[in-house]
Amino acid sequence: MKGKTYREQKAEKRFSVLTGDGELIGVWGNLKKLCEDMREQDGEFLSYSTLSHRRADENPIRFKTGQKEYAVYIEKIR
Repeated sequence: MKGKTYREQKAEKRFSVLTGDGELIGVWGNLKKLCEDMREQDGEFLSYSTLSHRRADENPIRFKTGQKEYAVYIEKIR
């Protein structure tokens, strides 16, 4: 099986921007890391598997926990 070229890998790179109650919380290069970091702060934050399934359907992904109303924007690196 042939690996992906540098150009193909670069074309697939994305970053995630997280806002909470309309304020910027941070920018991550990895959605899984975003979820891990936020679950430490907010135990009700959605899991990586939940966000990755919703990613195909909506951008931004909006949801609410007991603490905040979040929006996750997933953008391609150009």
